[in-house]
Order: sequence, then structure tokens, then C-alpha cells
Amino acid sequence: MGEILMVLPFEEYIYFADKAFMPYGDKDAVVIRQRMEAICQYFFEREEIKAVVIACNTATACGIEYLRKRFLGRAIFVGVEPAIKPAVEGLSGGKVLVLVTPSTAVQPKFLALLNKYKDCVILAPMPDLASLIENNIHDLNKISKKIENTLTPFKGQGIKSVVLGCTHYCFAGDIIARFLNAKTFDGNHGTAMQLYNLLTKQIYLLARENLRPPKMV
Repeated sequence: MGEILMVLPFEEYIYFADKAFMPYGDKDAVVIRQRMEAICQYFFEREEIKAVVIACNTATACGIEYLRKRFLGRAIFVGVEPAIKPAVEGLSGGKVLVLVTPSTAVQPKFLALLNKYKDCVILAPMPDLASLIENNIHDLNKISKKIENTLTPFKGQGIKSVVLGCTHYCFAGDIIARFLNAKTFDGNHGTAMQLYNLLTKQIYLLARENLRPPKMV
């Protein structure tokens, strides 16, 4: 959300945190799609929505294409994807560790992205990390040891970069970077810029349509 506010500070936002359904990362893709459809339908019926940001890697992988088809023409849909490409492009030796939820790890959309860089990445599904962070979000220092214990198997594997493939992991980015002595990457800025570009394009197309001279009869 912070990245979006930086590039689009004058828009009006509704922020919906689905704590009742948290975590998404251990749920079936069909269940996640149904949940997202219900949330979108709720807001579409009550507000004038021009763009929906699916601020969750798991939800994006499981259902953004479904939502685009289900609500075709209702709004722009923008998702979050693990920042594997920039992490690999910034690599000079070593490996990229990709941390994701178990549900994201099996989605075809994510696996297609991962397959492009399979020679230099290590995939690490994290069953409980998102919940651990969510439940201690106001004092992550007290769970730093638990996070480090979760990452201990990857010490000594030449990890130079870590992809934070869940928006919850970003809150513990400093802990992860320090423990593995690696640079972290997330998809937040890319998502913000994609939203900016799509909204700018939409404004341009509307302006062009309004400025088009009337047809001659």
C-alpha cells in the first residue's frame, strides 16, 4: 500500500484486510477464488470501483485471471507477483531463495515464472511463516529467532538474494536479510507502477474518446 500511495497519492482508496480468512497460503485455489469473487462483488455493489489491487501473491496466482474474466469491463485488476526476475538479474554469483506460501508454490502461473529461472533459484514453500508474522505484526523482534530457525536449512547454500513471495514476508524483510546476509526483493514497487501505467492509459483512452470529432452524417 505504501508504494501505491507514493506513485498515486491523490486517488481514493478502500483497504480491505481479510483477517477472517487469513491465511490464504494454505487454502485450496478454488476456495480462494470464491472468497475473492465474493469480496469484489460486495464492493462493486456498494462503490464505484475503477481498479482492484490483489495485494497478495497467493490470491494473485490463484485467481486474478478468473476475476478479470468474471468482472470483465468492471475494473482494472492488478496483482502482486514474486520479484524473481529482478532478483535474478541483480545476481552476480550465488543463488536466489524464493520464499512463498504452499498454495502459491503449486500454481501454474507461478510455476511458469519460476521455470524461466530454475537454474539459479531455490524454491522454499513456508507453511506457517505468514501466520507467524500476522499474529506478531506489532512486535516482530520477539519472533526473530523463530523466523531464523525456519530459514536455518538455507544457510550455507550460497544465497545472495531472497524473493519475498508473500506480502506478509515484507514486514520481516530486515530479519530475513540480516540472517541470510542477502538482499531482499518484493513485488510491491512493480505492482504500484503497473497500476499507475494502467490508470494513466485508461485516462488517455477516455480523453482521446472525448476529444474525437463527431461523425459526419
